[in-house]
Amino acid sequence: MNTLKAVIFDWAGTMVDHGSLAPIVVIEEAFAAHGLPLTREEARGPMGLPKRDHLAALLALPRVAASWKGPDLDTLYAEFLPRQMEVLDRFTKLLPGALDVVRELESDGVKIGTSTGYTRPMLEILVQRAAEQGYRPESNFCPGDVGEGRPAPWMIFGNLQKLGVYPPSACVKIGDTPADVAEGLNAGLWTIGLTDTGNEEGDPSRLIAAGAHYVVPSVALCGPYLNDIKRRISAGEHP
Repeated sequence: MNTLKAVIFDWAGTMVDHGSLAPIVVIEEAFAAHGLPLTREEARGPMGLPKRDHLAALLALPRVAASWKGPDLDTLYAEFLPRQMEVLDRFTKLLPGALDVVRELESDGVKIGTSTGYTRPMLEILVQRAAEQGYRPESNFCPGDVGEGRPAPWMIFGNLQKLGVYPPSACVKIGDTPADVAEGLNAGLWTIGLTDTGNEEGDPSRLIAAGAHYVVPSVALCGPYLNDIKRRISAGEHP
C-alpha cells in the first residue's frame, strides 16, 4: 500500500512558466509606469502570496513607501488584473519532466491537487492550457475559493477535502517560493522547495530558511525525494 496519498503542486515556476515570469513582467511594468521601477529582487520578494497581497507587500517596502506617488492599492490592483490576464497565456507551457513526475505519482495511486496565488479566472487559463498538454490535476484551488491565500493552509485543506485524502502528514506540497513552503508546513504537509525553475533563481537560502524539508532544482528531479518521503512515512515519521 502506498503511504504517500497526495501531492499539492504550485503552478508558476513549479509546473509551468520557467522562471515564474508572468507575474513579474506585469508587476515590474506596473510600478515602472508610475515612476518607481523595482529591482528584480524587490519584485520577487513576496512571490507566492495572493496577487493583491503581493502588491501590498511591495508598497510597504520602506524604499517604495517613501517615494510612491502612484495610485492606492485598490487602484493598482485593478490595473494589474487585466494586464495579467492578457499576458498569462504566454506562460503556460509545462516544464520539462513535470508531466512524467505526475504520471508516475498517479500510477501509484497518489492524488494530485494544486494551489496558487492567482485569481480564479487566471487559474482557469492555467488549468485549460495544462489539460491540453496532458496535465489534469483532480483539484485546483485559489485564494478566492477559501477566503485567504498563502501562507494560510486553507487552499491545501480544500484540496485534501476534495480529494478525500488524510492525514496531511501523508501528503506533500511542492512549490518554488517561501510562501509555498509556509503553506505546506502550516497545513502539516511535507514540503519540497524548488530552486532553479521559479522565483528563487538558483538560490536555496530562502527556501531553507522557510523550513523546506527538501530543496531540489526542479520538479523533474523530485522523484527520489518523494520516494524518501514515502520511506519516512512508512517509518512513522511526521513532517
